Amino acid sequence: MLLVIVMLISLALAQGALIWLVAYALAPAERDFSLLRGILIGFAWIIIYNLIKGLIKPKFGEGWELIISLVGTPIVFKFGFCLSVIRSILATVIVWIVVMAAMYFLLIRPDQMPT
Repeated sequence: MLLVIVMLISLALAQGALIWLVAYALAPAERDFSLLRGILIGFAWIIIYNLIKGLIKPKFGEGWELIISLVGTPIVFKFGFCLSVIRSILATVIVWIVVMAAMYFLLIRPDQMPT
């Protein structure tokens, strides 16, 4: 149980830093927000994703879970960082590409590597 908690905290910290970096790069010049805000939004993103996974996936299936997550992520970015709609959608695309690439190279591809 402790290992799961440590893994979730480290995942939230990494995702929060990634979210902050992308949002900071896409934000207008006059906007400035702290890394703590990015980490807190990373925690909120993980909590919302797990709620969607627990509530939507059993009733509607895996496809709807992904669609709702993709729609919900820009909303979290928009209200968390006060970005415009276009910037929050762009931030979502960048973050999802980085997360999917990390999942591929860290979780999927090591099983396929020759020994």
